[in-house]
Amino acid sequence: MTAALKRTSPGLYAAMALMTLLWSMNYYAAKVLTADLPAFPAAGLRSVLGATFISLYYFATRGPAPEPVLFRDGLRFMALGVVGVGFNQYFFVEGMSRTSVPHGALFIALTPALVLVLATIVGQERITRLKIAGLVLATSGIACLQIGADRSGGSSIFGDAIVFCASISFATYTVLSKRLAGRAHGMSVVTYGFIGSALAFVPGLAWTLPRINYASIGNRSWLALLYMSIASSVICYVVYYRALESLPASRVSALSYLQPLVAITTAIPLLGEPITKTIIAGGTLILTGVLLAERG
Repeated sequence: MTAALKRTSPGLYAAMALMTLLWSMNYYAAKVLTADLPAFPAAGLRSVLGATFISLYYFATRGPAPEPVLFRDGLRFMALGVVGVGFNQYFFVEGMSRTSVPHGALFIALTPALVLVLATIVGQERITRLKIAGLVLATSGIACLQIGADRSGGSSIFGDAIVFCASISFATYTVLSKRLAGRAHGMSVVTYGFIGSALAFVPGLAWTLPRINYASIGNRSWLALLYMSIASSVICYVVYYRALESLPASRVSALSYLQPLVAITTAIPLLGEPITKTIIAGGTLILTGVLLAERG
């Protein structure tokens, strides 16, 4: 699969488009799951299940003579996974339990802009006037969302801030992953990352899981957990990291500006969340800014 993606640009972008679609539906799944299950155990179970499934895939597909992973590199990949998988998933689930799908999706759409800032700081990319203009527009969009008169659909400043932390953690993961590229095969990095994230959740899960009323958790919530563990975690992270091996970090993450369009469209019929003037104005500024920053 990796070789095919590297050889064929259409195949690479098709895989990234699927990744974007799966991540877009993740907002709805998070709202369904957190209606029955608190955010921490929800994120922890997602991480543990994701680590299990991706480990099974990894050991089943790596062949009879796998490449060795140095012990210190394995620890680095696991630490990176705590940031990019563990923190990201917890902040995302916690934030989505406290804000609306449109707001959450628009804050996640800021990830490419954050990647640009971090990549510039570490010397991976160069800043230009067009990129600066894009960052200013995206920041204006954030301000518009927060000072707007309408806060319908369950959105909140606190929830928005937590989702923004998810964007920061994933942007950090993206930039650091690019720096570690070449130390091991992409699947090794992703798998070790998920294992590190799962291990970080274990102590908290040992405390919280015995205190949950499982009888109150519906079938939809369990299905949402499986979706978030397999589709929007394992599949998406595998495609994402493999794309990082061939493309600049900011370009790989740029497809996230399509997520709000799919996520918001989904939220209307499934959750009944309204689309307000503030969301349209703020979303337009954010998406335009991110697009300018990526093109610059």
